[in-house]
Amino acid sequence: MFPLLLLLIFSGMGSGVSNVPIAIVNYANNMQSIQFISKLESGNSVSILGVTTQASAMQMFRNGEVDLVVVILPEFPNMNSKSPSVDIYYTNSQLTSLSVIPFIESTAEGFGAQAASSKAIEAMALSKGSPNTTGSSSSSILGISGAASASSGSVSVVPAFAAEGSYTTFLVAGIIIMVAAFGAMFSGGMSIITDRIAGNLKLFLIAPINRLAIVFGKILSGATQVMFTVVLTIIIGIAFGAQIAMGWYGLLWIFLLAFIAAIGMGGLATALAARIKRFEVYAIATQSITLPLWFVAGAFFPTSELPAWLYPLSVVDPFTYAIQGMRYVMMSGFYPANAMVLDVGVTLAFAVAMVLLSVKMFKQTIE
Repeated sequence: MFPLLLLLIFSGMGSGVSNVPIAIVNYANNMQSIQFISKLESGNSVSILGVTTQASAMQMFRNGEVDLVVVILPEFPNMNSKSPSVDIYYTNSQLTSLSVIPFIESTAEGFGAQAASSKAIEAMALSKGSPNTTGSSSSSILGISGAASASSGSVSVVPAFAAEGSYTTFLVAGIIIMVAAFGAMFSGGMSIITDRIAGNLKLFLIAPINRLAIVFGKILSGATQVMFTVVLTIIIGIAFGAQIAMGWYGLLWIFLLAFIAAIGMGGLATALAARIKRFEVYAIATQSITLPLWFVAGAFFPTSELPAWLYPLSVVDPFTYAIQGMRYVMMSGFYPANAMVLDVGVTLAFAVAMVLLSVKMFKQTIE
């Protein structure tokens, strides 16, 4: 089943992203800039929002409303390496933005090359009156190709808001949630099965303590143990080149999201362990639940790259929001308020629901 799961998920990769939201500020406002915007829109790779000022566009960017900001400067389409006429601001929190940057660059540079060619043709027309027509034409043709090549590569691509992440950082955010989920599933639920086999669970039940304390104790102890593994994962990730763009303050968000996710998975593990009495059955059940949740959450790749029939699952997957929050912290260096409320709220709602489910299942089992 596991190879089949991998094939089903990864077979949809490589089809390309589409409708990446970008904000465009058109300071040039000439025919070429309008044609440039139309050409970007015709490719279906981006979804364009026109903004009047760069300050407004950057505020939308900071709020998480768009993945990119493209500023068309007044001198467009005339470009050179010292004075580019298109600025692209991006963040690595969504790899979809990185995938469309080459498309925007090449399209802009194409307009720059056309402008350079037009200038060269005008120069050739002016030189037609010279005695050596053939020689002039030859040198003019050479001038066209030279000017066109000189104008390319002049789009300015700027990482905004401390966006210095890489795929390593992108991957580490997903691994942290995986560690939290798997650790909580095995620490909390497995200990209940072990206690049942060893007879310790009966001793807990006859002790003069609240029976719900057994459930909460298992969940919290599992989540606490997981946090040590999360710290180790962060250290290893940084050693391999991962970054935390928000700095030491970002660690608090990472620990918070990982802890809430661990509580949620610990609650689910306790609910399963309350009914399952064999190790091998429990292991199969937990992996069958955890692995699909982890894959469709975008741990390895952006969720927009999922096949169309799998993408709706990522929307309702609580891991998606926990991983997304970590990527804002680790790759963008800022955490928009609306994204923060959504990510923490969904992850917390999942944790509360799983804890309540574990309480219900455990009480039914012992009664």
